Amino acid sequence: MPDCVGCGFCCMQAPCCFGAADESGRCLALHWDGQQYRCLLADIPLVYEGMAMGEGCCSSLNTWRKDVKERG
Repeated sequence: MPDCVGCGFCCMQAPCCFGAADESGRCLALHWDGQQYRCLLADIPLVYEGMAMGEGCCSSLNTWRKDVKERG
């Protein structure tokens, strides 16, 4: 599996089953750290094993991977 680049594309476009969304539909576990997005649930080993982190980074649909920035 490729490394996650932290662009937030996957979590915003197709959230995983582990996250919980707020009223805007955004996952509460998705956190912008000033340089990239990080999943706060990824630090839990059993949850991380069930995620597909990094798989969207190489998708041709992901236009954000080379433009990592905070998105509203």
